[in-house]
Amino acid sequence: TPSKKKVINPYFSAKKTTHSPKEGSSTTFAKGLRNLGNTCYLNSSLQMIFSLSSFWKGLHSLRQLTTLELPLLDAALDICTSLSILSLPPQSTKKSSHTVDPLVMKQQMDKLTDKFRGYEQRDAHEFLSDFLDLLQEELQHAGEKEEACGKMVQWVEDYFTLNVRVCF
Repeated sequence: TPSKKKVINPYFSAKKTTHSPKEGSSTTFAKGLRNLGNTCYLNSSLQMIFSLSSFWKGLHSLRQLTTLELPLLDAALDICTSLSILSLPPQSTKKSSHTVDPLVMKQQMDKLTDKFRGYEQRDAHEFLSDFLDLLQEELQHAGEKEEACGKMVQWVEDYFTLNVRVCF
């Protein structure tokens, strides 16, 4: 018997996948992210973190709390929406290729740090670490600017703070 391949995350499977967020309707997921040229580090990091759908749904809810500019979060949410991770109508998915262009994310990261400028091979772990640090800073800054965003400040603390207990 041929072994069946288990798909852990349907958003990045090789086949076109559909699901029905509402009865009677269906959405076609994009296959993944387009390689911009030596940007595998970016794509693998984003695909890994986009597999945490509850994290992104929480970020999407936080985004609704403020009208401040959050360019890094908006770039990430745009890609999430295009990949149908948030179960919102896709906005930038190209129907001909069924891949999502992560250029908006690369451009935002390039504005915030020079570590990933250009199209040379880079380290995925370093990108992921910098992306999360910069996203945390952006959200903390927004939470501090708008006093009504106590929920945002608490959410950022809950999701971005690492507490370690050392027992002797």
